[in-house]
Amino acid sequence: VKDGTTYFYYYIKYKNQDAYRLVVNSSSYNVEDVAFVYRPQGAEGETRTYKGEQWTVLYDKGTTLELVSPKTIGTYTLGKNDPNAAGSTDIEKAIDSYNNAVTTLNAYCRTTLGDNTARSVGCSSVSPDSDNPGMYTSENLASWAKGAYNGVGKKPDDNGEQDFIRMVYHGVNVAKDSEGNDTDYLLASRIVHDASGDVEIGSVTFRVRDVSSAGDAEGSDYLWHVVSVGSTYANEYTGGVRACVSVSK
Repeated sequence: VKDGTTYFYYYIKYKNQDAYRLVVNSSSYNVEDVAFVYRPQGAEGETRTYKGEQWTVLYDKGTTLELVSPKTIGTYTLGKNDPNAAGSTDIEKAIDSYNNAVTTLNAYCRTTLGDNTARSVGCSSVSPDSDNPGMYTSENLASWAKGAYNGVGKKPDDNGEQDFIRMVYHGVNVAKDSEGNDTDYLLASRIVHDASGDVEIGSVTFRVRDVSSAGDAEGSDYLWHVVSVGSTYANEYTGGVRACVSVSK
């Protein structure tokens, strides 16, 4: 949502090779932007054996390959019941969990796999723990609750796009859990839904992106939000965690 208008992202494969992103206005259905996003190279799309399973190559970086797990490696709870969140109240914990979601999910992957190259899907493949998008501000947040939550939560980012479009391109965007069932999983990337211009339901909602059991990208249940009367709400969300690791080519 931007300036009160909702936009949809569509991805298409052109001539069975290049992938493009189409940004569509949900009201007019006009395509407002088209951008090239991906062309496979080298070993991308092939599989390699890692810890006895076939993982898919998402990135061919020349001397190394980055692989994505075929299934989730576990689950993690973000929000007010995040076991690693700091704070004395639910809202403080939810905000801290949201702000540190990228490094938290990356650390979970490294600990679970015992591999220091591991990261969560959805963060930057170039610098996984680089997480300084700045803080989200708006005129309405500055006036709600005496401005207490203006600039408190981190801005949204598009870091999850490259992992997601590559998984879709190579047909591995649906993941299984440990029991072999299709499951949702978290992306280490943030999204902010800003409906602050709507007088009736004025709110700003802070979420972490995820992928549904059907393989569609979406926003998780909110981790926290602020409404126009100044109230805040803290929530939690438990999702699967899917990992990427680097191996020698």
